[in-house]
Formats: sequence, structure tokens, C-alpha cells
Amino acid sequence: MHTLVGKLTSYVSLSAALMQGVLYVPMFWSYYAFAALAATTAAIAIKIPVEEKILEGDFSTGPAYERYKEKVPWRVIPYLW
Repeated sequence: MHTLVGKLTSYVSLSAALMQGVLYVPMFWSYYAFAALAATTAAIAIKIPVEEKILEGDFSTGPAYERYKEKVPWRVIPYLW
């Protein structure tokens, strides 16, 4: 699965964390799980642009990362985000 998801998304571990959060909501039937999912999603939404800006701005990784972004168009959720 890691290989398939790695070809579809750039941030495989963040995809897994988001999937885990989505599964926790119905599993625990708790507002705490929903709040944790909202906080995780917000943190991911803030983290990705900051990290990509750093990678693109770096002289040694910038061109390679640009090519990687063209090859892997989705960041966290395939065909959605």
C-alpha cells in the first residue's frame, strides 16, 4: 500500500494520520475525536505550504522537488487534495 499511496500523494504519513483521525470519529463516537481530527487537518493544512516553500527555495532541493511535484500531483488525499 505504501508504494501505491506514495505514487499518488507526497505526504504518505500525513495521509495515514488523517485516515486514522477519520476512523477514530465513528469508532469512539466522541466529540473529542472530531476535535482532534479538525486540529490535525488544520495543522496539516498549515504545515504543507510552509514545508513546500522551504523545499522549493532551497538551492540543492528546489529543482528536484519541482520535478517531484509534477510527477506526484496530490499532497495528502488522492484526487482531492
